[in-house]
Amino acid sequence: MQSLTGCMTLQSLKESAEHMFAPAPTFSPPEGQAHDETLLRAFLTLGLPELSSAEDFCAVETYVRTVGRRKDDEDELPADARTSRALMFWVYPARMWGPCRETLDKTTGRLKLERHGLFMTVEQGVRVGDIVEKARQYLQVGVLKHVHVTPQWE
Repeated sequence: MQSLTGCMTLQSLKESAEHMFAPAPTFSPPEGQAHDETLLRAFLTLGLPELSSAEDFCAVETYVRTVGRRKDDEDELPADARTSRALMFWVYPARMWGPCRETLDKTTGRLKLERHGLFMTVEQGVRVGDIVEKARQYLQVGVLKHVHVTPQWE
């Protein structure tokens, strides 16, 4: 709903935000059920930042410290700081850029398509180190996953 000036009203912004920030889909399907990766695959088409796990996830930390800050902040975030913005990005295993690659199946001798990548959605207020730790914890070769990181408050 828009106001007379063509701008969105506060109520419509609130409703839009509630819809946009609904609970994120989990990457773990209920036991015994197949996992629908349709939404996850759709995010592959968005052209989101793609980061490597090389050098102990250094690119992930650098990206979060740089992009996770407010635009008016002069310096990047310290490693123990909390993000000032929400983030979305992909993490791929080192030397395996992109969501898939062809590999040789050793048993059949045929080429097969292997998917891999971790889609990370991060809320505002998450510690930089917690984001890097989640990337380390959940990234796996041969698996396409999503992890949503929420701030942990003491």
